[in-house]
Amino acid sequence: MIPRWLAPAATPFPARSALAAVRAMGAAADATDGPHARLGAALLARFGGTRVSLTDSGTSALQLAIAACCPSERPVALPAFGCYDLITAAQGAQRRVVVYDVDPHTLAPVTDSVAAALAQGAGALVVTSTFGYAPDMPTLAAMAAHAGVPLIEDIAQGGGAQWDGQLLGRFGAATVLSFGRGKGLGGAGGGALVLRDAHGVPTPREAVSRVADAKGVVFLALQQLLSHPRVFALPSALPFLALGETVYHPPHDPRAMGAMQAAVAARGVAHIDAQRAVRAQRAEMVTQALAERADLVTPIAIPAPSVPGWLRVGAVMPAACAQRLRSLGVRRSYPVALPQHPALRPLLDAGTVTPGAIQLAASLVSLPSHDQLRDSDITRLAAHLRHEPAVVAD
Repeated sequence: MIPRWLAPAATPFPARSALAAVRAMGAAADATDGPHARLGAALLARFGGTRVSLTDSGTSALQLAIAACCPSERPVALPAFGCYDLITAAQGAQRRVVVYDVDPHTLAPVTDSVAAALAQGAGALVVTSTFGYAPDMPTLAAMAAHAGVPLIEDIAQGGGAQWDGQLLGRFGAATVLSFGRGKGLGGAGGGALVLRDAHGVPTPREAVSRVADAKGVVFLALQQLLSHPRVFALPSALPFLALGETVYHPPHDPRAMGAMQAAVAARGVAHIDAQRAVRAQRAEMVTQALAERADLVTPIAIPAPSVPGWLRVGAVMPAACAQRLRSLGVRRSYPVALPQHPALRPLLDAGTVTPGAIQLAASLVSLPSHDQLRDSDITRLAAHLRHEPAVVAD
């Protein structure tokens, strides 16, 4: 019998989304009543703004955002800890980079470090919401405005997150979203850039081919099948698939989103808040299980005004403990801070110290909060943690 084995992340793909994709097959990108138009209207209604560019990936959307918002002669400010696609986007936009540190307790930007990055001449400030945790966007927006630079909100992982009652994605000059695998938006790939300021941004002219568009939907359906807890043990045993790992990808010219991808993404946007509510319920139960071993595990703290999107539950725990919990979807996070990644070094303006990012790269893990997580899985998690040996201080 194949054991129950949880994926670290799972993308919802209901039958109605598959039907919407089939109906959108062959639709024109400029159709006024087509899936692209419906998705663009849904994003403007949710986040505000004046213009939407739909791309082949969230990374492409961030690349366009950086190119549009950051003058070519100035570096872009990126967090020192995060997905390696941040590097890819800066490379694709042909911008140098300054980094700012991240608080290892909250995953939020360290404001003094942000101020230092802005003082180094950054032409735009990129802020992410790792695992769906909401940073203090009003403060960061005020800092960017004081420095006279645009704020780019990368909420690829922040669906449904809020700060003091306001949705993330409504604070900056630009908002970047991703409908890729494991982003919680129910998408079959693709990304979006929502602009609120009058920055000119090129619209990708080359659309993904119909074959690539259909592949995105097929791959999502396959992922839904292979990530089922009764099946996932098999693909997770194949190291060449690198499931749950962060892989660096070199940049490419952004392309437009396919019609089938747009149709699936539009349904995902319509259900962002409902999916966040499901994840929040599960995340609360996971956090309660972690609280039983406060001597061993430290969950990421949540400031009072914030409401996380709960893409995953973040925590600091010993690497050996995390390894023993792999069947429950526990995975080490990004294992290298961005300033240490060889792909970023040629672009990096030197001089920034980022101890928080280095600490997170060494000790941060994620736990699942998706809808495949069952009460019995959380019970197993708590039982495993009870039997974990205590950490011995050096």
